[in-house]
Amino acid sequence: MSLQAMSWIQKNLGIDVTGEWSQQVSLNVGGIVFLTRRATFQSLSDHPIFGPIVNGTAKRGEDGCFVIDRDGVTFRYVLNFLRSGSLLLPESFDEWDQLLDDARFFQLQNMEKAILDRFEYQRSLFRRTLPQAVFVHWPVSGSSGDKIVIVPQLPALVVPEDGNEVSYQGELLRSIDELITTMLSAYGYVIQHWNEKEGKVFLTLDSA
Repeated sequence: MSLQAMSWIQKNLGIDVTGEWSQQVSLNVGGIVFLTRRATFQSLSDHPIFGPIVNGTAKRGEDGCFVIDRDGVTFRYVLNFLRSGSLLLPESFDEWDQLLDDARFFQLQNMEKAILDRFEYQRSLFRRTLPQAVFVHWPVSGSSGDKIVIVPQLPALVVPEDGNEVSYQGELLRSIDELITTMLSAYGYVIQHWNEKEGKVFLTLDSA
């Protein structure tokens, strides 16, 4: 609410809007309305986007809310970062590209750094470099001449030319169970088919 509007309401309607009401800010971001305290943006009085909100000169919609043309779903995390200074995200969060774009659009360098340093974000980048599908063959007991096969090869999983063993980050994996567990937990693959009799497994990346 602008100072002019506050003055008019107080003078003509006799309503005191200098208290708690005047400290609230309503934002319409991508069609989603957010309500927060003006103090949330107080340290950003010189900010090109939030500064005009603090002083009441930013664009408003017909409902009186300040209008920001961005994704409303991820803005909740931007607002929470402004409130707490921490990147608070649910465990299943996967909108990293959108959130990083938001941090850059709103020129929040601390938030951008928090995203780039986040393990889950770095893992999402790593998984983009992985093949969509992988075939594994682990020789069954009693077979001779067969080798351990992982096609295509994966980073940090090392199979020597003789194919007698496989290691992950220098640690020897002693069974197909250990190998598959590593592929599930470290790489994000899911099992599509497992032929235990022949020691063959087909895996694909989790679409989530």
